[in-house]
Amino acid sequence: MADRGSGQEPGEQGLGQPGRLGARRLGWLGTGRMGTALVRRLLAAGCDVTVSNRTRAKAEPLAAAGATVVGTAADLAGTDICFVT
Repeated sequence: MADRGSGQEPGEQGLGQPGRLGARRLGWLGTGRMGTALVRRLLAAGCDVTVSNRTRAKAEPLAAAGATVVGTAADLAGTDICFVT
């Protein structure tokens, strides 16, 4: 059964489609085990993700996957949605 009006099957997120989450600039604060895994999934779906972590070195591997790494949480202020983990 498709979602009403979306034309998508259940479980399809449509993250990379215009007008959906993928069209927004996402910020992510905290790149521990959970944060890193979730950011990788968002990047794989085509999302624009900017990340910050207290220890910058722990966020750096996400840069190779396509994320933008910034130095402080304040640098995430320009994102449309910011997740904190």
